[in-house]
Amino acid sequence: MRILLALLLSISLHAQADLASLIQAYDNTSWKTADSAVKLSELESQLATADAMAESSEVLMWRGAIAASVAREKGGVAALSTIKAAKKSLEAAIDADGSNHMAKAILANLLAKAPGWPLSVGNKKKAAAMFEAVLKAEPTNLLALQGYGDLMVAKKQPDEARGYYAAALQVTPRAGREMADQARQAEIKAQIDAL
Repeated sequence: MRILLALLLSISLHAQADLASLIQAYDNTSWKTADSAVKLSELESQLATADAMAESSEVLMWRGAIAASVAREKGGVAALSTIKAAKKSLEAAIDADGSNHMAKAILANLLAKAPGWPLSVGNKKKAAAMFEAVLKAEPTNLLALQGYGDLMVAKKQPDEARGYYAAALQVTPRAGREMADQARQAEIKAQIDAL
């Protein structure tokens, strides 16, 4: 019995290390890779890695996040099936753990930015409701604050956007994700300047 428990613990620790490595690679690709073709290739490789991992709410969330990034890089009609796959993974992550607010924030961003019906899954009304729910549970969720600010810009409500962006700039970067959060905050500053 002890051997089985030790083996299960070892497998769990290995899976966590694999996911941590994937997240670090994703952050580097997302925020440091400038060449679009290279970025797309790296993201597709990372998506394949996530697809091979045992499913958990966190893995499903990262699968959805990476798929959404692949879709963004592809753009146009070529991205539609990947957008749908991202949505499916994110919904599965939320079904597996209803308190996975980051998965909800990523899904809200996807719904806010994807084309709407009949082409794709975009739905700004649902996105707004999801952003509000995430921010009620986690008022310092940087992705939700930026995403809701972006949605307010799209709805031509710059004052509301500034409020969400200002709150996002007050968020302390997460341990282990400092580079990504700081890069996102720099992006938000540029968004405020453009208003």
